[in-house]
Amino acid sequence: MEEIIIQNKITQKDYIRFAFVNTYRKPSIIVISALSTAMVITSILYFLGIFKYFSEPPYFELIFGLYFTLFFPIYLWIQSIRTFKTMGRLHESITYHFREENIQIVGESFNSQYSWDKIFKIKDLKNWVLIYQSKNTANILLKKSFGVSFPDFRTMVQNHSEVKSKFRKDNK
Repeated sequence: MEEIIIQNKITQKDYIRFAFVNTYRKPSIIVISALSTAMVITSILYFLGIFKYFSEPPYFELIFGLYFTLFFPIYLWIQSIRTFKTMGRLHESITYHFREENIQIVGESFNSQYSWDKIFKIKDLKNWVLIYQSKNTANILLKKSFGVSFPDFRTMVQNHSEVKSKFRKDNK
């Protein structure tokens, strides 16, 4: 298989979107968000006199619900902006060279090379590809950066049995 070269540059908007998608796809966050929204709605209905389920005014439920429905997303947005601004490599233009024997990652301020057995995992999301070097450290690639070469990339990764990979079923 031939070398696959991907040019990737993540904008601040892309990174914020990634942070939200990556956070809100976790089942625990989905459940907490749904419960928080229900708490806010039932609290508001209580104070409007429509829903009198609570024996006392639901101040705790309202504050907890508002935290997770309003303040947590605002906090996540601010943290995403701070992270993007302080981590210089996030907004560099990065070229990825995928070869049968290794992956070379060339940024404006660095040059790295990994053999496939040093890759912890590759995960395919709807708009992103994550290449993990460890359980908590990943390179973030926009899937649109692959263009028509994504199926070739997928095949290359799947040919390396030492790499854990999780690809979406809807990719062609």
